[in-house]
Amino acid sequence: MSFTLREALHCEGLRLCRVVAGARGLDRRLAHVTVMEVPDITEWLKGDDLLLTSLYSLRNDPAARRRLIRDLADRGACALAVKTRRYVDSVPPEMVEEADQAGFPLLEIPRDITYLDIMNPLMRELLRDNSTSFVDLERDMRWLTEIAFSGAGLDLLLRSLASVLRQPLTFENDTIRWYGRLENRKISPLSAEDKHTLREIARLTPIQRDLDQETMECIAAPLVLHGILEGCLTLWPQEGHIEKRDYMLLERASALVALELMKQKTAMEVEQRYKSEFLGDVLAGRGDPDELISRGRVFRWNLDQDFCVAVISLLPRESETSAKGMRDRSSEGDIQGRLLSELARQIEDAVQQRVSGAAVGVRGNRVILLLPVTNVPQQDSQAEKKVDSSNESFLSNLLQDIQKHWTEFDLVAGLGRIYPGVQGIPVAYREACQASSFGADGRARRRITTFWDLGIYRLLTGFNPEEMSGFYRDTVGRLEVYDQKNHTNLIETLEAYFAHNGSLTSTSQALFIHVNTLKYRLGRVEALTGLNPYDSEDRLQLQLALKIRPLLA
Repeated sequence: MSFTLREALHCEGLRLCRVVAGARGLDRRLAHVTVMEVPDITEWLKGDDLLLTSLYSLRNDPAARRRLIRDLADRGACALAVKTRRYVDSVPPEMVEEADQAGFPLLEIPRDITYLDIMNPLMRELLRDNSTSFVDLERDMRWLTEIAFSGAGLDLLLRSLASVLRQPLTFENDTIRWYGRLENRKISPLSAEDKHTLREIARLTPIQRDLDQETMECIAAPLVLHGILEGCLTLWPQEGHIEKRDYMLLERASALVALELMKQKTAMEVEQRYKSEFLGDVLAGRGDPDELISRGRVFRWNLDQDFCVAVISLLPRESETSAKGMRDRSSEGDIQGRLLSELARQIEDAVQQRVSGAAVGVRGNRVILLLPVTNVPQQDSQAEKKVDSSNESFLSNLLQDIQKHWTEFDLVAGLGRIYPGVQGIPVAYREACQASSFGADGRARRRITTFWDLGIYRLLTGFNPEEMSGFYRDTVGRLEVYDQKNHTNLIETLEAYFAHNGSLTSTSQALFIHVNTLKYRLGRVEALTGLNPYDSEDRLQLQLALKIRPLLA
């Protein structure tokens, strides 16, 4: 018997929605419910679909909104429900007009009703199957619960769950791909948009995925712990049908899988905390070297060798998306700590597959990586640069792979020089921190910065901060105050002048100003600072002050 939209309007959640247009189409058949946040979703519809949308992708395109109604009606969709008060204040009038003409139902979702409030009751109704054996369901759940609490591990739990489901099951997270009966099939990975949606919904939900390049509507069970998507179970339909029993079993068993992931994560976090505490002693040079080497063996770290030290920072990108990404990946409490712990785990897993003897830990707001090196040159700066280049290349490839899982953030790292033995690690660590700070500069963010890249900053970082601040304040600092007060750009002019080796012609061309205008500005620089940009001694002071500027920022 067909299930119609008119009947669905009596379901919890949907009954609070208002039909704003196309009422003569309420007897359309409803067979699928999905979220529409991309403009080309009509290509993937099966027919009889109820689509839920905030109109985010079409919020500034009235013509596309009108065209969407026509396309949905032509493709046999059931209805469109618009979530208002987020990206649109009300259902756009051009959509109302088009829906009435086409007899296509258009609904308005109230502000306090979520997608889940609508989807879950509808999914239960759509999956209703009177032949479901609840006795078998309870028996299978008891068996799965016994396996989960026996400590048998994630792999056995997944295989056991797959064995009692009538449709194929897969599991994925950042490090594991478990495909069960679909082992040799081509499965599309979860996109960044998929992961964002799953983190936000955090409950069983329909999702469109590709199997052997054929798009199908699956049921996804996101495993969200402390606001972080730790994995996803996907149930793949056979012959386009998912039975109610399998839906209910997946819904209940996903909690057991999440519990197993929580146990694994907790154990790793405890180990990581002990590692990080010990790493703090190593980086600070606390303790006898022999004692540190001995303690390191507990964590399978061989500290009786030479290391390249890398410090890795996780920096939010300057956008609304990154801010939302931070919220998506975190909950109340130590947000940064959980993110860094997750990053450290990913780095450790990746490094162990490529290098033996590496050490990973968290220190402050950074992840620390100790990479073992061999044949370290002694008193040979050129050879040291070659060693650094090799480690830089390795680290760059490593971060490039991991960056795929952190789309809302930038991973930046600093590398110190190579010093012999465990007693050389603290010096290399300080240099790596200095290099990382420069690489993380918002104006010119770099993925990898080595201590060699710092140039004159290698000298400046050793000066007294108060002395540097006073020197800057008495020189370029005066230009900064003047620029802010008068909306001028003397500092930019001075930087361009030095960047073009003091050439008036090249500088004026780069700034798109007349040479006389440039001369006037340089004259203002001298008047404000007492330093002549044409004089070699005065020029050196101005250049040093400009170098100090990012250090103070």
